[in-house]
Amino acid sequence: MKVFRAKACQSPTRKGWSIMFQHPFKKDERGRSHPFVKRFMYTEQHDEIDMLVEEMNELLRVQDFWTSTAKGRAKARYDERVVNAFYNDIEKKTSEQIDSEYEYVHVIGEQGSGKTSLIRQLLGIKKECGFLGIGSKGAYSATYKVKDSQHYEAAVSFFTRSEVQRKVENILLRSAEVYAEGGTDYDLVFELLHGDSSFNLRALLGDIPYKARYFNDDVPLRMSDENSSFKQFVDAIKRESETVKDAVDQEGRDFAEVWHKRLECRKITEQMLLAIESRLREYKEGTWEIGEDDWPISCRLTAKELSFFDPLTNEEEENNGRLIYPLFRRIEVSGPFSFKKG
Repeated sequence: MKVFRAKACQSPTRKGWSIMFQHPFKKDERGRSHPFVKRFMYTEQHDEIDMLVEEMNELLRVQDFWTSTAKGRAKARYDERVVNAFYNDIEKKTSEQIDSEYEYVHVIGEQGSGKTSLIRQLLGIKKECGFLGIGSKGAYSATYKVKDSQHYEAAVSFFTRSEVQRKVENILLRSAEVYAEGGTDYDLVFELLHGDSSFNLRALLGDIPYKARYFNDDVPLRMSDENSSFKQFVDAIKRESETVKDAVDQEGRDFAEVWHKRLECRKITEQMLLAIESRLREYKEGTWEIGEDDWPISCRLTAKELSFFDPLTNEEEENNGRLIYPLFRRIEVSGPFSFKKG
């Protein structure tokens, strides 16, 4: 019988604690049993979170509670936060789209042709003003709107935790396949950080942790000091890649099928998600809306706060590893038009 255990972890986005555990009777979007669940518990007290973890572990031990119809009985026995964390739906819808009563005009052109510069002139935004940049590798969309206001505002909506999880899972799978097919450590890392142009993992976690490849393939690759913490992911992928390849060779199964079903591979995904979440600790400006899974839904920024948020999207080399724009779904900027000469 599988043993399920909960653990406490500090929230990266707000003061307080969350609980993480594998759910005993739910399935994820791939149809796999026992998905990892994270829930914010609305407490900052160490003794209280210890008590909540203990209650959750008891709930995870008693199979009589492993059905949605047992929620009423659980309410009479456990803290309401524990019950909600266990029985509420895992998925939380993204925040509603902001102000849909506008007509839209699409500005189309090649990169660097001046689309954003044109809009900035129409909005009267000076070149030197700190403003949300649009990264060339960003997959999010940007919308500029006229609003009856004297100030500029921005609203950022985020991909859900489950959406980011799927992106990370696919990137990890592909890097593992590259290694299993005879690729080097460098090939694995390059695929990990550059293989998916729609989700720039390098911006979130930092640059390639290996020194540049030389023409002489006999020169061993060395881990760079700047991002040595990334080594845990590389080693874990290599280890699981070899294990999955052995299973595929012996049983004739599909590599992706075996990889996605292995708990150890899913743990790598979850650890990488936690590393991505840790980036959010650096940003305190704006009004954040956080979901029950402790993942950001949206952030609203006033004109004064925009300059503080600019580093999130600035793709200058020194910012890699400190950016969160790959998590953005959409940025909506609103403000008054200016008809002054630009």
